[in-house]
Amino acid sequence: MKRLLICLAAGFFITNGQAQTKQRDDNSIHFIPRIGMNFSNLTVDDYYTGLPPAYLSENTKIKTGFLVGVEVETPLAPSLFFQPGLLFSTKGAAMKKPDGKLKLSYLEIPLNFYYKPELGDGRLLMGFGPYAAFCTGAKASYDNGQNETFQFANKKDYADILLSKPYMRRSDFGVNISAGYEHASGLMLELRAQLGLANNATQINSAPLNAWENGKLKSTLFGLVAGYRF
Repeated sequence: MKRLLICLAAGFFITNGQAQTKQRDDNSIHFIPRIGMNFSNLTVDDYYTGLPPAYLSENTKIKTGFLVGVEVETPLAPSLFFQPGLLFSTKGAAMKKPDGKLKLSYLEIPLNFYYKPELGDGRLLMGFGPYAAFCTGAKASYDNGQNETFQFANKKDYADILLSKPYMRRSDFGVNISAGYEHASGLMLELRAQLGLANNATQINSAPLNAWENGKLKSTLFGLVAGYRF
């Protein structure tokens, strides 16, 4: 994945230096295949999973993942475009005490709006919009050899999750912010940030002393995304 992105970046700058400007069609719908690297983390607060030490450590750090998919560019006005898509994206976080990783896989629907003013032979990219996501898999892998696959539920009673697999919520949503450059050839590179607004922690009812009833698990991400406008 890293080598592929390096090759894409190298090709972008070679094209930028050698290709001639071509006529851009801004009145048609265009498909944009996407590939990129994710650097994700999780905001964790009083989140019960049933795993030792009973809830995920709040001391998390960045985990590397990837995304792949396609987006569709639809013109709205001069230099303004609507760009929905369907992506497969891996997120999560590295954890301490105990050491390990929480690996999350999502099908994601971005609904981004892009402003693309002309700059040199291409265009500056400035994007913003919401996203919705559906978790297809969640797994905690600890350095001590313990592995657990998460189940999905919005609410569970404390008695029902004792001695069971950990839980989290399947759905997620938030906002994307991106900036980059699109060359006249159609090749583009973007820096993309993502702020998760949904609480992905399963609500635990009837816990001792009302603990964990307000647990939080939210995703944050930044990454490098490449694409080509057909």
